[in-house]
Amino acid sequence: MWHKIIGGVLLITGVSVGAGMLVLPIYTGAYGFQSSVVLLFGCWFVMTLSAYFMLEVSLWMPLHTNLTTMLRKTLSLPMQIIVWFAYLILLYALMTVYFEGLGGILSEFFRNTFHLHLPYWSVVLFTAVLFMVFIQAGAKAVEPLNRFLIIFMLGIFIVLVSSITHHVNVRMFEHPYHWQIWYVMSLGIAAFSYHVIIPSLRDYLGGNIKALRITIFLGGLIPLVMYLVWEAVVLGIIPMQGKLGLNALAEYHATAPVLARVLSHLLNQPGFSIGFRLFSFFAISTSALGFGLAIYDFLADAMFTRKSITSQIVVPVLAFMPPFLFATYFPGRFEKLLEYSGFFSTLLFVFLPALMVWRGRYYTYIPSNYRVCGGRLMLLIPTLVTVAVVVFQFFSFIR
Repeated sequence: MWHKIIGGVLLITGVSVGAGMLVLPIYTGAYGFQSSVVLLFGCWFVMTLSAYFMLEVSLWMPLHTNLTTMLRKTLSLPMQIIVWFAYLILLYALMTVYFEGLGGILSEFFRNTFHLHLPYWSVVLFTAVLFMVFIQAGAKAVEPLNRFLIIFMLGIFIVLVSSITHHVNVRMFEHPYHWQIWYVMSLGIAAFSYHVIIPSLRDYLGGNIKALRITIFLGGLIPLVMYLVWEAVVLGIIPMQGKLGLNALAEYHATAPVLARVLSHLLNQPGFSIGFRLFSFFAISTSALGFGLAIYDFLADAMFTRKSITSQIVVPVLAFMPPFLFATYFPGRFEKLLEYSGFFSTLLFVFLPALMVWRGRYYTYIPSNYRVCGGRLMLLIPTLVTVAVVVFQFFSFIR
């Protein structure tokens, strides 16, 4: 069972640690390292709690069911429809951006390495078909590939960080705590949004409650450590002020490649950008695998089929062809939506699990052999956090 737990932990890590983690210091760095640490620990606690709520609801259902069945058993029809479409749009948006990112990296690789100038659409199509083949086979096929990618990703991350830690100036951590850090709380929540694969993990681990609890805890802990280390490295090297400072990068909404170029310039290490691109490739790939598995299982559950011809052909097409078409013909259109991914993640992965648990426990009285401790009081935490995110999101717009 332990080899499966490790596989599940790496799946959660892969989903959480997308390329977005690399720009996290840009938006949190302006508030200082101490504030960033408080934010990350707070978001990790809330998302771990909500993940256990999601697990509780998943365990109420038969094996091989996903969010559609969970919604149908706990919420009213109008709420089901709203959540269904919001969930699908978010997953499609994420997969579109992942396909765009992988398509760009692979196109550059073929051009620079083999002098092949392949059409962009062909590279994205190759990526989409490759994902269809692996994910159609389920978590048992995805897990070994994800394990391979994660090992390389962690190895590159360790090399990147260890190569520049001697440049870190700990005196730059002395900025006092700023409560305004909570204006970007939704970004911290998005950094731990692995809840989409919990139903798939439940199937992969055979409903073993102890193994699932350990997997969720460790799977969320590894990204937390990586985020803290990356925050320390970036905030200990890049100053707050100046043309290349964190405030300027945040003001211009700098991307991960821009951050890599800034670090390369400050450290005078041109090779850093190459390693950074490699890490981005593996980080995007592991996240795309996890979200791809989630969208496949979600659609299969919605269509009440898994081993039929429909499941084998129609579901993969519905899962990956729309992101391929959007990435090919409407590149960049979903990036604006992803700016609000933290807000969507809060509603879908913080508030929704608590709402389903509340209705399942105290309204429909669904029998269960697993219950998150704390009763009604613990269920109030995700609700209060959701309200706080909505309030801070509103004030961040009008500032």
